Amino acid sequence: AALESVRDLLPAADLVAAGEGGQHLLFAWHREQAELDWSAGLRDAGVHKLEHLLGRVEGRVAPALRTQEGLARLRIGEWHAEGRSLGAEALVVQYFQPAYENLTQVDEAQKALSAGADREVLAAIGMDADPLEHSSFALADYYARLHDSLVARREAAEWQDRVRVNEGRRAEYRRTEELLAALSSDEEAWKTYKRHALRLERELELDRVEFEAADAHVANNLVEAVRLYGVGLRRSAGRDMRAVARVVSLWFAHPAQAGSDPDPAAAAAAQVNSEVVEMVDAVPSFKFVPLVYQIFSRLGGGGEEATPDDLGAGGGASPFQQTLGRLVSRMCAEHPHHCLPQLLALRNGGEIFGEGGDQARMNMDEGKVRRADAILTGLAGGAQGRRGCERNLAQLVKLTSRLANAYIALAAADTSRYHQRGRARTLGDIDIKKMVERGTNFGDVLRAARKAPREALPAMFTAAPPLRPDARYGADAVVRVRDFATTVRLTDTGVNCPKVLVCYGDDGRAYKQLVKGADDTRQDAVMQQVFTTVNELFQGDAGARARRLRIVTYRIVPLSPNTGVLEWVEGTEPLGNFLMDRSGRGAHSRYYPDDWSPEKGRKLMTAAYKRKASPQERLKVYRECCAHMHPAFRFFFLERFSAVPEQLVERRAAYTHSVACSSIVGHVLGIGDRHSNNILLHHSTAEVTLSLSLKPSPSPSRSP
Repeated sequence: AALESVRDLLPAADLVAAGEGGQHLLFAWHREQAELDWSAGLRDAGVHKLEHLLGRVEGRVAPALRTQEGLARLRIGEWHAEGRSLGAEALVVQYFQPAYENLTQVDEAQKALSAGADREVLAAIGMDADPLEHSSFALADYYARLHDSLVARREAAEWQDRVRVNEGRRAEYRRTEELLAALSSDEEAWKTYKRHALRLERELELDRVEFEAADAHVANNLVEAVRLYGVGLRRSAGRDMRAVARVVSLWFAHPAQAGSDPDPAAAAAAQVNSEVVEMVDAVPSFKFVPLVYQIFSRLGGGGEEATPDDLGAGGGASPFQQTLGRLVSRMCAEHPHHCLPQLLALRNGGEIFGEGGDQARMNMDEGKVRRADAILTGLAGGAQGRRGCERNLAQLVKLTSRLANAYIALAAADTSRYHQRGRARTLGDIDIKKMVERGTNFGDVLRAARKAPREALPAMFTAAPPLRPDARYGADAVVRVRDFATTVRLTDTGVNCPKVLVCYGDDGRAYKQLVKGADDTRQDAVMQQVFTTVNELFQGDAGARARRLRIVTYRIVPLSPNTGVLEWVEGTEPLGNFLMDRSGRGAHSRYYPDDWSPEKGRKLMTAAYKRKASPQERLKVYRECCAHMHPAFRFFFLERFSAVPEQLVERRAAYTHSVACSSIVGHVLGIGDRHSNNILLHHSTAEVTLSLSLKPSPSPSRSP
C-alpha cells in the first residue's frame, strides 16, 4: 500500500525536492523502471534513465541518495559489461570502483535506514538489505571474468605464437652477441650485427613490457576478485555457494608455495593465500561444507609431508597446505557430522581389498593419508573448534573412527561361502560375528560408546543433520547411532556382495543401509553432490519451484577407496521390476500375456548388436519388438493413484518432471549405464531416483 501511494504521487513529485525518505523511495522506483526497460529489451533507455538519475543526485550527502547512487552506478557497470560497450579499465574506474567506495562509506548509515524503513516497501522495490555485500560480489565477479578472459587470451594460439616469436628473438639476440664477440669493432660486419642487436633489444624490451603488463593485469584481477569475494562472504548470512565455489577454484588454481619467488604469478598466489587465511578465520565455515569433497581432496597433494600440527603450521608444508589444513580442521571441528567421514576416508587410503588391491596401495598418495591422519590426531587429542562446535569433539572423533573401521571390516568380509553359482545362496539373516572374524566390529563400537555422553556419539552416516550456520549440533539436533542389528542380509550378486545392515538411531527409528566393498563409491558420492547443487539451482528459479523440479538424492558416504555406506531408499522398486518381474508378476505379463516376453526382445536386440548390425537394422529390430510388446508402464499410475483423479494427474506430472530433470542432468554430465534396473521408482510420489553405480560415460547413451 505504501508503495502504491508513492507511485500515485510520482508524476507530480520532484526527486530533489522530496524529503530524505521520499528521495530514497522515488529513486528506487525510477531504478526499478530502468530495470524493466532493460529486461524488455530497451537497453539504451534503461542505461540513459539511470545515467540521468545519477546526474541529478551526484554529490548529495543524504545517505538514502548516496546508497541509491552507488547501486545505480553498479547496475550501469553491470549492463555495460554485459553489452561489452565499454573497456575493462573504464568500467572499473567510472562505475564499479566508485560504486564500491560509495557504498562502503555509507554502510552504517544504510543499515540504520533499512532498520527504520518499511521492509515491505523495500522488498517491493528491490532494495538491497546490504548494498555493500551485493556490490562486493558484483565487482568480484567482474574481476574474476577479467582474470579468466586474460588467462584465456594468454592460452590462445595467437598469444602462444607471440611467445614463440619472442623466444626466437632471444635466441637470435644470443647468436648475434656471440658473433659480435668474435668480430673486431672496426669491421663493417661488426657494425651491421651491432645495428641488428640494437633492433632486437628494442623489440625484446617492448615484448618484456607487454608481457609484464599482461602478468600484472592477471595477478591484479586475481587478487582483487578473491579479496572482494572475501568481503562479500564475511558480510553475507547466506550460503553463497557460487561465490564460495569461485574462491575455492581460484585458490586451487594458484596454490602458494614456500620460498620468495619474485615471479608475479607467485606473488599473486601468496596474496591470494593471505586473503583465504582471513576467510578461514572470519567466514562461517558452513559455507565451505558443500565443497567438502573438493577441499579435502587437496590435502597433502604433490607428495608433501604431513605436519605434526593439525593446523599445518609446521613441518615444512607449503603456505597453501598450511591454510588448507586450517580450513579442514575448522570444518571438522564445527561440522564434524558432515566432514569427519570424508577425512576418515582419506586417512583410510590404504584400506583397499579385493582384486587389484595391492596395485592400488602402491599407487596411493601417502601424503594425503599422513596429512589426514595428522589432522585427525590433533582433533582427537582435544583440539577445540570455534563457536558452537561439539563440546566432546575428541571422543566424537575417536568413536566415529571406530565406527568407520567397523563398516570397513564388514564390507571386506568374505561372503564366498554363502554363494552358489555367483549368487547369494540365501537371502536370510547372517550373523555379523560369524562373518566378520577380524577387525573392528559394531559391538566394539557400542561398548566404547556406553560411557560417552550423548553429544559424543557418532551421527547416523546415512542421515546427516541439516547444515547449521551456527554450527550448533546439540543432542536433539542430530540422529545418533544407538544400536545395530546383529545380522545382515546379502544382495544376490557379486563376489563381495553388498550387505544390507539395519542401524538403530536414538530417535527410535530403524535405518536400513547398504555396505559396499570392493567398489569405489567416491564418484557416486560426488554425483549426489552435483545433484544436490542442481536442486539448489532449481530452488533459486521461480519457474522451477512452481513445477517442483528436483532430482531425488540419497546419502553415499565413502569410507575408503573401495568401501562405502549408502542410504537404503525405502518405498521404491527398480523400474524394470514393475515392468518385467522374473516371477511373472510384471506389468507386461499381467496385462499383455500374449505379447513377446522381455527375454525374447532382449535376445533379439543382443543378437543384432553381436553381429554388428547397422543402425538401420537395429532400429528395424527395435520396432519389431515394439510391435509385439505393448507399453505397460501406465498401469503403475492406474494401480496406485486412480482412486483420486487429482492425485493421478499430479503423480504423472511428478514422474514426467523427475525423468526430464534426471535425463537432462545425466546428458550434461555424460552419465552412462542407465537402464530400467538402476532407475528406482518411488511408490508414493512416482518420482525416479538414479540408482547405484552410475559412472560418467566417455560416449553419450544412445536409444535404442
